[in-house]
Amino acid sequence: MTLFVIVLGVPIMEVVLRNTFSFGLSWSHELVQMTVLWITMIGAMVAVRESGHIRLDVLDRFLPEVVKKYTHCIANTLAALVCVVFAIFSIQVILWEFIDGTPGIGILPNWVFVCIIPISGFVMGTRFLFAAISSIRQ
Repeated sequence: MTLFVIVLGVPIMEVVLRNTFSFGLSWSHELVQMTVLWITMIGAMVAVRESGHIRLDVLDRFLPEVVKKYTHCIANTLAALVCVVFAIFSIQVILWEFIDGTPGIGILPNWVFVCIIPISGFVMGTRFLFAAISSIRQ
């Protein structure tokens, strides 16, 4: 809830300050940007945990139960692979941010804020892998 308040409140505060006092907050854009990133990554992890991610279920209506468990296993395994590849490549981006010393918000560099990307990628990959295993066991 706090993250949503930041995403909604900071831009409103920025507009009021700019229109009323003719100055703004130099860090507001970055704060909102990083907050949206964190909301997105946390939401994606929750969606995977709750099996609420987007899924093509057209085939599920026509396939027998025996085949469904294998298609679910394949789909979850592919999703796990995509998430892990996403996490690995995002580590490279964080290393570039670290080497470049890209400024973030306040005294913290930008790479600190974007560390959520590989963390969420590995968490989602692990959850998809467990879902693949559990779909075979059913």
